This record gives sequence, structure tokens and C-alpha cells, in this order.
Amino acid sequence: MRTVVAFGGEHKELQRFSQALVQARRGGVRNGFKIGAGMGYTMPPGGVRGCRRSVKGQ
Repeated sequence: MRTVVAFGGEHKELQRFSQALVQARRGGVRNGFKIGAGMGYTMPPGGVRGCRRSVKGQ
């Protein structure tokens, strides 16, 4: 960081970091959506308890 400040590259590095932050946020949102959709698709209506009942035949 000292090298960036010494050579006056603060503005450029701030823009680069901000762009990387936006991309990381988008990736996190997409990943969370995929996980949520997958869990919703695989879980039965009763959740884990409903799954146990259907396996045991209760």
C-alpha cells in the first residue's frame, strides 16, 4: 500500500478494487440463489421430518 501511495496510484487502485468488489458481490448473490434453489428443489414439503416419515413409512 505504501508503494501505491508513493507513486500516486491511489485513485487507479481504488477503482480497480471497487470493480473487483462488485464482481465478488454478484458472484455471492448468484451462489446464494443457486444454493437456495437447490435446497428448495431437494427438500420435501415437510422438510427433514417429512423425509424421515416417508422413509420409515410413518
